Amino acid sequence: MTLPEKLRSELQREFRFDTELITPHCIFHPLDHGRFLISIVPPIKQGIPELIINKSLKAKADLVVLVIPSDTSTEWFSNVFNKSTAGNGRVTLRPIQGRVKFTTEDNQIKRVPACLIVFRSDAELERITTEKQAQIYEHQANSR
Repeated sequence: MTLPEKLRSELQREFRFDTELITPHCIFHPLDHGRFLISIVPPIKQGIPELIINKSLKAKADLVVLVIPSDTSTEWFSNVFNKSTAGNGRVTLRPIQGRVKFTTEDNQIKRVPACLIVFRSDAELERITTEKQAQIYEHQANSR
């Protein structure tokens, strides 16, 4: 299955990924460095979301963004929500408006509600802060 091109482009523009992975291939891929987009696509096998989320929490990569079905009735989604809201800004949960249209290998379409889970390293948080400060300084300099 693949993500819709429009969504992929929007995410690329915002996060500037180096690597894009789709389940189940991402299970064994090291998340040591770089910027990753990982799509956890339906149908979801039991234990896969938890495994990938735990791997992302421990990743040394600058940025890991998961596109994941947002089925609030599942236990794993509740666990994700609790981990993301209890953090220090390193993990954020963001809904995607509408349903994401995944296309299967045999060109079948599956539309599901989904969300982003964004995992940032301390270095990435520092980079964002520095970038925002530079934008503020530039704005102040231009307004004089």
